[in-house]
Amino acid sequence: MSKVPTPLSRPTPRSHRKSSDAATEQHAALLKLVWENLDAAVKNVFSMSDATFESQRIEEEESYRQHADYAASDARKKAAEYDQPRAEALERLGKAVAAMGKKRIPAPDNALRTAIITERILEAPIEEQRASRTETVGFIDIACTVTCPSRLELEDHLPCRLHTIEPSRHEIHRATLFRRDPYDLRDIESQEVKAPTWKMRSKVVSLWIDVRTLETPVGQLLRELKTLREFAPMNHQILVVTESVDPAVRSMVNHEGFYIVSREWLEDLAGLEAPSSDR
Repeated sequence: MSKVPTPLSRPTPRSHRKSSDAATEQHAALLKLVWENLDAAVKNVFSMSDATFESQRIEEEESYRQHADYAASDARKKAAEYDQPRAEALERLGKAVAAMGKKRIPAPDNALRTAIITERILEAPIEEQRASRTETVGFIDIACTVTCPSRLELEDHLPCRLHTIEPSRHEIHRATLFRRDPYDLRDIESQEVKAPTWKMRSKVVSLWIDVRTLETPVGQLLRELKTLREFAPMNHQILVVTESVDPAVRSMVNHEGFYIVSREWLEDLAGLEAPSSDR
């Protein structure tokens, strides 16, 4: 296991003063297994789920089509207010927006939902600011910086001056084609109607991985994980890797906001990630 520090305000439990687990060959073997399958493990645990990915895709497509419909309608309404050249240009723009809004939208690349490690450190120091200096008070087996997907979005690429605000339950908004009046013919004719594109909003997470081969009573395990949490950076997650995981223990650990996986899970993951032989 990692060398878990203790805040200055607390007495130092004997179990925190040193980690006999980290000095064993069994721990070294499990740590090696984690390191070799780190990308696959992070991808499996921290990527966006298929259900969430699909739900957000549907929501974004529905919103896009509504916005395109509002914009096309606004262009047609405005056309009746201006002279023939501008009216015709607005009609053409409205039809182009309406046609684009009805086109099939290609599915987003599944890779967008994948969590990616951007940095990894073995036996990373755990530091604490004490008085006027920073001291190393422990070590975490593996520290990673992970880019995690958080929100799938469909960029509409409607004409740059097109405002397509969806009406809310509390206030009725009106889509407006241009910010200034009167409309300039060249401005109308210069507007491009492009197909929408997918993008993923992401958040950066500091992931600490604590590797344990010695069985730890769940109460002590949770206390030590909560101690680690006090030293962890902002936007952190903590993952524990153990020899085996009892389902009840997993439920308790997850309930407190931590992740826990077993050697068997990693070995199964390694088997899935291994390239198939050519025969």
